[in-house]
Amino acid sequence: MSAVGIKQRHILILDDQTGDRRALTQGLAKLGFEKVSEAADPIAALDIMHADPVDVLITERFMPFIRFLRTSSKRPTPYIPIMMVSKHISTAERQDIINAGVNRVISKPTIAENLELHITSALEEPLPFVESPAYVGPDRRRAGKIDNETKEPLKADENFSLTPAEIAVLLERD
Repeated sequence: MSAVGIKQRHILILDDQTGDRRALTQGLAKLGFEKVSEAADPIAALDIMHADPVDVLITERFMPFIRFLRTSSKRPTPYIPIMMVSKHISTAERQDIINAGVNRVISKPTIAENLELHITSALEEPLPFVESPAYVGPDRRRAGKIDNETKEPLKADENFSLTPAEIAVLLERD
């Protein structure tokens, strides 16, 4: 995939901070990204994802939404690369984020050029995904391992699910 192709892909920025969303959108636009959408909450993000397929999701938080995208049978795009951009992430939080199905964790502050490198890498060199009845997402336990016979990513054998509180958050509408 060429760099031109990458810049025509649909990027969704999910952040409840208007200024942060706009800064990332404007930075990506200056770099030539043609299709960047913004959402202030998970419901708006789902609406965008259902209306027009999204190629990359960039968010600062919203762990219940990330778990929903990786575990629910109603998820719109199970193989979407998800990037989390955040200021303060402890080692334990980083592991939770990775276990939830985030492909890349990026420290704030970040610049659009740095984000462009992550987007390009995620699309051109995607991590192997695992599939189970309750989870589709990047394989962190066996990253890069391929079944020698089928040449497909190894399947997960763990069952991931949303907590009742996470489900309630996703079902709330303002």
